[in-house]
Amino acid sequence: MFFGLIPNHCWNAINRLRIPDSFSRKQWGQLRCGMSCLLVAIGLIGCSTKAEKGGTVGGSVTLDGAPFVGADIAFVGQGENAPFASATTDESGNFELIGDGRDETVVAGRYKVTFSTFADGDPYSDPPVPDTTERCHINYNQSSQMFREVTVDGENRFVFALTSDGALPE
Repeated sequence: MFFGLIPNHCWNAINRLRIPDSFSRKQWGQLRCGMSCLLVAIGLIGCSTKAEKGGTVGGSVTLDGAPFVGADIAFVGQGENAPFASATTDESGNFELIGDGRDETVVAGRYKVTFSTFADGDPYSDPPVPDTTERCHINYNQSSQMFREVTVDGENRFVFALTSDGALPE
């Protein structure tokens, strides 16, 4: 069982509790088991990866000099259990990422940046909605070689000037 995960001083505190006269041995056993489960749950919550510090990230995206409206932008971390953050650009081409760090910030680190406008349609709706075509060059999504560094204390404001021919922005 998981009882080995509970430190001895916790067991000692539980065992020192006085059993009320109205408690049967069975009820006391159930209470101890419940308290043990609660201690384990609190310990597991304390080990959550969501506690990592991050920074707020935002900026703007243009395509051929005009605001890139409705583009999905993703910051994809590198390595195992990589962090991820995403947003959709507004009518001005601006975005604010929502990440998986503390308070939905973007965990500090190096990220591959991708853009996409493709969306699945719904052939069963009335009227049917077709797929949205991809307006981003492949260099900006599947084959993206754009990387950005996110810092906890930094500005983290990025401007992406994309072009239809797929040239990588500075």
